[in-house]
Amino acid sequence: MPADSFLGIAPSYVLGTLEGQDRLDFDAHLRSGCAECAAVVAELRPVVDVLAQAAVPCPPGPQVRRLLMDLAEAPTLPLDLSALPWEETDPGVKRAIVRHEPQRDMTGAILWAKPGARYPLHRHHGDECLLVLQGHCRDEVAEYRAGSVARKLPGSIHGVEFLPGEDCIGYVVTYGGHERVE
Repeated sequence: MPADSFLGIAPSYVLGTLEGQDRLDFDAHLRSGCAECAAVVAELRPVVDVLAQAAVPCPPGPQVRRLLMDLAEAPTLPLDLSALPWEETDPGVKRAIVRHEPQRDMTGAILWAKPGARYPLHRHHGDECLLVLQGHCRDEVAEYRAGSVARKLPGSIHGVEFLPGEDCIGYVVTYGGHERVE
């Protein structure tokens, strides 16, 4: 990375948002003796320290807390896909319901989609969260890879396209279900 590129990511370094190789590269750059980057880091550290001390903890509200706890039930890979009760919802898209709580109108399901498959436009009656475990997909808002969470709020409308590469496997938590609009 050119030296002037390091200067642009110095604030991210101080905030602690650089990860992996980027953080290692910036650490090495500072050790190499770049006075300009060292000065920026030294100038920003006290500001970040003051902001951290002034921050007021904000616990998640009950709805987000419930959603996080339900997402924590997601299985880990590898999964024995042959052992699950699959239903094909659309060509190349299957789901297996692994958790259902009627009193909360909540369903947890494993989603398995082939590259190139598509889940049509639908409107959510309640929250929905998809945790991508493998592969990747996209909707009208963003692209989601393994480890990504896509949250859709009640009333939102979207479709999902499963992208080339490996099969997409995810854990979907829904409240209130959805209706197709396409």
